[in-house]
Amino acid sequence: MDLGTRRADLRFGRTLTAVIAVSVLTLAGCRSRQEPDELRFDTEFSSAENTESVETFPDQSLSADLEAIHAAESRNESIVARLAAGEPPIAGPIEVATALEADVFVFVNAALTGESQWFPNPTQFGGPRVFRVLDSTTHPSAIQISLPIKPNGQTGWISRDAVDLSSIEHQVLVNLEHDSVTVWDGDKVMTHMPAVTGTAWTPTPTGIFYMRDVIRRNNPDGAYGSHILALSGYSEVLDSFAGGLPAIAIHGTNKPDTMGQERSNGCVRLPNEVIEQLADNLPLGTPVTIVSSTTSPGFGQLSDRVGGRRLF
Repeated sequence: MDLGTRRADLRFGRTLTAVIAVSVLTLAGCRSRQEPDELRFDTEFSSAENTESVETFPDQSLSADLEAIHAAESRNESIVARLAAGEPPIAGPIEVATALEADVFVFVNAALTGESQWFPNPTQFGGPRVFRVLDSTTHPSAIQISLPIKPNGQTGWISRDAVDLSSIEHQVLVNLEHDSVTVWDGDKVMTHMPAVTGTAWTPTPTGIFYMRDVIRRNNPDGAYGSHILALSGYSEVLDSFAGGLPAIAIHGTNKPDTMGQERSNGCVRLPNEVIEQLADNLPLGTPVTIVSSTTSPGFGQLSDRVGGRRLF
């Protein structure tokens, strides 16, 4: 069976499954999913984008090799050494894949077989679908990407022809030990300041994620400030939140006096004037490395280097 036939079969099967699910939920007096304007942001950010069970990878699709790649990346000694030296956690170039088609099909191997996932483009918030690139050189026709699905750390392969590749210079570090956020443009520190992170009961997950959506808030004086920078990761202690999966984000706040504290359900909060600058300057796909290691720089160390908080 050729690729076009498999894609057509997948679309038909998914459509049939969705029709059946909607019918059952309607009879039960429920909605099958939330539309973006119905998402509840009043307590903490959550995404309904991946709530449909047909859009999750089966456990067997994650090979030991792919899991090992991600685990090695998260624990890479070079990253630890770079953080200890006050350098950005990821050495460039940083590649981002932007979808060119309405449906982005993800495969479990570089041969582009075993199709078991797809992502719509644009996203539910109207932005372009982007992925962080892990490997664009090993295979001539396939690119390995990080996936924005739960559980964290899943990867897959997409056709090189389905995306546009670009390089970016920005990256973000969230240091949970010091409750701080650092933003780099290349090797230059652009912003470093305290932030609100997750509590001991709802901790902010560690790992390497990326910025997948920028959501402008209608009420800039609300709990989320003017913008939500949605990340590709999810809480590792919450199974659901506000009707969807417990996605994490960097967002604003109406309580700027809480910076440097652990008060959230897993999200990272920054003052509104800072989140506005980040929303305007960070490109989609910007990697966000979240660490708890004592080897990463603290607020005092970087503040001495950049003269305190510096905006773009």
